Amino acid sequence: VVYQAATGPVDAANEFLGHVRDAAFDEAFELADPGCFADGELDQLEQFFVDLPLESYDLDGTERFTGGGAATGTVVLEGAGERDIRVDLTNDDGWRVCGIDVTVG
Repeated sequence: VVYQAATGPVDAANEFLGHVRDAAFDEAFELADPGCFADGELDQLEQFFVDLPLESYDLDGTERFTGGGAATGTVVLEGAGERDIRVDLTNDDGWRVCGIDVTVG
């Protein structure tokens, strides 16, 4: 039980990013908490990954806090190289993606 609690954010973020890497955005966004994204934000996120396709990712950090958590690591974006990433998640009856921050520049 402790292992599952500790890996929950990373497992959910890995599943989400796997769909993004495969350009399966509908499947990825089914794993998102719609309450966390304003109108059009998921479309903007999709366009970001269309413009800079996700080649690979390595999530090696996790945080847990009341009501959620985060997974952190690196991604390799086509044409932009390696960048840091943080995937925020909510945990209200299951882990759901609630925000993504990719450092660009």
